Amino acid sequence: MLPASAPEWLRQRRVAGVLTRHRYIDDCLAVALQGDVEQVVLLGAGYDTRAYRFARELRPSPPPCHLLAY
Repeated sequence: MLPASAPEWLRQRRVAGVLTRHRYIDDCLAVALQGDVEQVVLLGAGYDTRAYRFARELRPSPPPCHLLAY
């Protein structure tokens, strides 16, 4: 979390970094799900909605999807 006194440009850069990282991970997961994936393991906090957002790609026989948050 940035302090309230952080400059606006730093806040915008932080948001852009988070969005870029999420998009990159989503793209990698989408490519992996097109192959022969046996299970999905998401490491880290804040990714707990990814399995729901990818529910269509995980069906009809979804691989196990595990979230390990710390």
